[in-house]
Amino acid sequence: MKLSFDRAGQGEYTFLFIHGVGTNRSFFSPEFQYFCQKAQVLNVDLRGHGDSDKPQSGYSMEDYAEDLGWLCQQLKVKKLIIVAHSMGGNIALEFYSRHPDLVAAIALLDTNLFIPNDALTFLSGRIEALKNNFETALDEIIAIRCLPTDRCQKAVKEAFFATPQHVWYSSLEKMIDWDKKRAEDCVRHCQVPVLYVEGPKLVMDINRFESNYPAKLVRGKVVGSGHFLTLEVPEQICPMIDRFLSITIKNKK
Repeated sequence: MKLSFDRAGQGEYTFLFIHGVGTNRSFFSPEFQYFCQKAQVLNVDLRGHGDSDKPQSGYSMEDYAEDLGWLCQQLKVKKLIIVAHSMGGNIALEFYSRHPDLVAAIALLDTNLFIPNDALTFLSGRIEALKNNFETALDEIIAIRCLPTDRCQKAVKEAFFATPQHVWYSSLEKMIDWDKKRAEDCVRHCQVPVLYVEGPKLVMDINRFESNYPAKLVRGKVVGSGHFLTLEVPEQICPMIDRFLSITIKNKK
């Protein structure tokens, strides 16, 4: 199976960008360009997305994490700073559980984790809609996830409709299942600094995360952006990640 990726920059650390379901590596293009001036950067299309191959199966968080682990092994990258958006954050935590020695820090950007009841109801309803009325379901997701002022809506729609139907509902089903069965264990054993950046509506049970995470969670929140904040407000995201690393990774040296 082919995985497509971009790689640039040099330095002690490697930024690994993990996008969410229905998008692709172009959603991290601004962050890729920003951080390649400071470190190595690796921006990957997950299986089923973008220019990577799209098999009929293999869309669990564990499958995605195994793909990325294999790629990092082939490229011999380590000291990873994982920056993950949406479902990418679930994959990032699963990746860490499998390869803790490779990871130095994790930034979770508007990730559904310990999913609150209202968000769970929304996601569960979208799974059934994606199976039965694919295009309408995607339009509904865009309408709810984007603010009316978001300039990135066209890019979101293009990426969403380019992602196969089976990838969509399989990934969401597996993400919800992972959240129920694996999230708590992954968070409890996470020993690296974690940043959580909120979008317009909190989609994570912060109290439950903090009660399981053995360190102190660093929190941020964007202004004037819907869910797709890596495209919409990179001028907020990049400095927040910089500051997060300056008070965690750099202070440890």
